[in-house]
Amino acid sequence: MFSKTMKDRPYNDDIDKARTLALLKSLRDVLAIDLPKHRPVEDTWKGTPADKLTFIKNAEQIAVLRESLQKGEVENE
Repeated sequence: MFSKTMKDRPYNDDIDKARTLALLKSLRDVLAIDLPKHRPVEDTWKGTPADKLTFIKNAEQIAVLRESLQKGEVENE
C-alpha cells in the first residue's frame, strides 16, 4: 500500500524520493531477518549444599549483625 501511494503522489524533489526508498529498503531488511529462536529454559539454581553447622554459624553471625545495627555500631569492611 505504501509503495502504491509512492507511485501515485509526486515528490517535492529527488532527495524525498531517495529517503522514501531507503526507508522501504530498511523496512524490508528488518522484516527479512529471522526471528530469534526460543532458547531452552536453563536449570534453576539449586543452591550450595550446606550442613547444620553452617546454618548455625550463619544464624549466629546474623544475630550479631542485627544487634550491631540496632545499637548503631555498624563497621565498614
